[in-house]
Amino acid sequence: MLPSFLRFCVPASLWPRLLLAGLVTGLVLGACGSAKIIRNDRRAAPLVVRYTIRRTNLLFFIEVNRDTLRTEFLYNKALQVPSGTCLPDSKQVYFSQSLRLPGPEPRWLVRAQCPNTDSVFLLRVPTTGPVWLRMGPAPRMLLRYSIRWLADGTALWLAGHDETGTLLDFNTMQASPTWLPALPIGGNNAPVYSLSPDRRVIARLYSPDTTTRYPRVYVDGAWQRRQSKTAPQLIISEYNIDTHSPQNLTLDGIYVHEVELLNFVEWTRPAGSPWTLRLRKPRP
Repeated sequence: MLPSFLRFCVPASLWPRLLLAGLVTGLVLGACGSAKIIRNDRRAAPLVVRYTIRRTNLLFFIEVNRDTLRTEFLYNKALQVPSGTCLPDSKQVYFSQSLRLPGPEPRWLVRAQCPNTDSVFLLRVPTTGPVWLRMGPAPRMLLRYSIRWLADGTALWLAGHDETGTLLDFNTMQASPTWLPALPIGGNNAPVYSLSPDRRVIARLYSPDTTTRYPRVYVDGAWQRRQSKTAPQLIISEYNIDTHSPQNLTLDGIYVHEVELLNFVEWTRPAGSPWTLRLRKPRP
């Protein structure tokens, strides 16, 4: 029985329409929400990559958001987890990120999270089966934003916290922690990375963009635009893996576009000294 005030305020002819509107509203609200799905990526054969995805939909078919919650790797139907990841119980590990890398063999960068650790591994799948290599602590950013490829593609530098990182050499399959001095803020050009012929010194070349800028400054109670120009510089940073020694060389008055940076320098080895980068052309 409906309360008397509802029967008085709502005409009897409107009740069927109100009930229908309530039913439609319930269906719409029920269709808006998130659900977990599992998708297998069989293109990664012989490995099977299984993603657990949370997908938020509107009206069942309009996808609003998608978030990969977990990644699993299976080889011959067996779950693949690097040994000793979460001591003493490796079942507590889960992969929050994975990134397929180009190359002749299937390989991924995998972010493995444990209750107390967060690490990055390289997963290779040669003909003999999966091989795990721990690179080091996980970076602050997502993996795809942390990778800095070397010019020849035979190594990458995974930028970590601040200017620390890990050099992953695909020729030797070794991961080495590295540290490069901080770069100045404000340049638009991207740095370029190179590796010495003996693969023991990593170098970063950076030349800030010298285009004119108009920063806003607060003067006498009002914002004003002032013209400023970045002084041209060429910054060469190096890190020796064997001696664990970084060095930074700043050359004022030189601007080189990022495309030409590697043509502007060359690796040299003075007598009794490690490899180092020197200018190929004379300074102007």
